[in-house]
Amino acid sequence: MSEPDEEADEGDGRDIALEPGHGADDSAEIERCVDPKIRLLYDVFSYRHAASILKHSHPDEYSDVSAALLDFRLTTDD
Repeated sequence: MSEPDEEADEGDGRDIALEPGHGADDSAEIERCVDPKIRLLYDVFSYRHAASILKHSHPDEYSDVSAALLDFRLTTDD
C-alpha cells in the first residue's frame, strides 16, 4: 500500500488541482477524447486513460456526462 501524500494532508487549501498531477494523461489524449466545447469551459484532466475508457467502453454514460457539462453554468449570482 502506498503512503498518503503528506503535502495533501497539510490542510493548506490545495484540494483542487490546477495542473495535471502524477499519472495524468497527456493533452493529446484529452483532445482526442473530450469535446472541444467542454475543453473551452473546463480544465480537463484525465488519469490512467479514464476519458478514453469512458468514451469508448461506455458511450452512453460518456454522452450523458458530456451533455451535463455542456448544459451546466455557474453564474455570478450563484
